[in-house]
Amino acid sequence: SKNQVLEFTSSVPTPTPVFGGLPTAPENYTTAVRLSLGGTTYPMGIAINNGQLYLSDFSQNKIFSYPLGTFSPTNTVTNTYTNPYQIAFDAYSNLFCAAGAGSVEEFNPLSGTLLDTFGTNVVNGPPGTFEIPDGLAIDTSSSPYNGNIYIAENGNNRIQRYNGSSFVTYGGPNQGSGPGSFSAPHGLAVDNSGNIWVADYGNSRIVELNSNLTFKQTITAGVYYPMDVAISPRGY
Repeated sequence: SKNQVLEFTSSVPTPTPVFGGLPTAPENYTTAVRLSLGGTTYPMGIAINNGQLYLSDFSQNKIFSYPLGTFSPTNTVTNTYTNPYQIAFDAYSNLFCAAGAGSVEEFNPLSGTLLDTFGTNVVNGPPGTFEIPDGLAIDTSSSPYNGNIYIAENGNNRIQRYNGSSFVTYGGPNQGSGPGSFSAPHGLAVDNSGNIWVADYGNSRIVELNSNLTFKQTITAGVYYPMDVAISPRGY
């Protein structure tokens, strides 16, 4: 509600394996630095690429970019859709954005040129249609690179994977709490092994899926209505 971005610095915490148990407290993190970034009114998604901080603004239908360490945007991508949510970069520095209006769009982050778009807004629709697709992640872990795109649909309570030509869905359309079900999923991330981590908002849990979109585990301890999830370069 304060329309701010908080930056935390770290003294490089000791790596903690994910499957050996998650840390129970922050590791060596200092006080947050409050960034009053110019231009934004309702920040939703955030990503860093090539020394630039990118921020999607839900209310202005724009994506702002800031050189790291500065507070004034140097470039603005004015989108053709409404209500941008999560943003992500692929391995070639193309910018993708999940739009609440029911699509995913790809842009050149420097020129703002629209490169591609897919999806339409359909309630309980077939694969390739979305209702409130507010979560987005791209798998850059595989070799050779496959570029699979994962979309979390808040409205249809499911995850979709898009490989550039076809879609695979997992979960939905109804809300549920068992394996293979979600309740208003929001953000998601892909780790270095290609596993997918989902912030299952309505169920107050984090769900991990295998790279083939099968259930792996859930984390509920200390989780309360999660909005997003992120994986560090160390894999946890």
